[in-house]
Amino acid sequence: MANSRRHHRPSVRAIPIHGSRDALDVVSLAAAEPLRAETIALLLDDDHIGRACVVIEGTQDPDDVVDVAHLMAELAERDVAVHAIVLASIRPRAATATVLESAGDPPERNDVDRWLELLDLFEHAGIDLLDWYVVTQQTVSSLRSRTGMPPLWRDAC
Repeated sequence: MANSRRHHRPSVRAIPIHGSRDALDVVSLAAAEPLRAETIALLLDDDHIGRACVVIEGTQDPDDVVDVAHLMAELAERDVAVHAIVLASIRPRAATATVLESAGDPPERNDVDRWLELLDLFEHAGIDLLDWYVVTQQTVSSLRSRTGMPPLWRDAC
């Protein structure tokens, strides 16, 4: 008699991501240890339940998040259930998010500029950009918070 094994995949109850804490918990689980340059995208449905978690390694340049965003918008077009996204840029070598203009001629592009570009990109794709986090060894910065924009989380007041 042949030896056979049955594989049982336990059912997982879908749990919505209610806010920043939940999103950052998932990002923390997905991020490499020790931290390395990567971008994490959480693709969510209309109830903010996860459809996919995508990790792109080697995103060293701060502008790489825009390329990842284009790819995620393309993926979302193929999955009609995706209505929202959370992005996280892991930058282990940076001290903090580059939200302030730096002196230079012309001024260097900063994370606020990238945030505005990401918002525009996802708005045109019909996807809510819930937040973009920049994670360094010392800090986690929410660009939505830092720019004073209201939260889009379902349970946000």
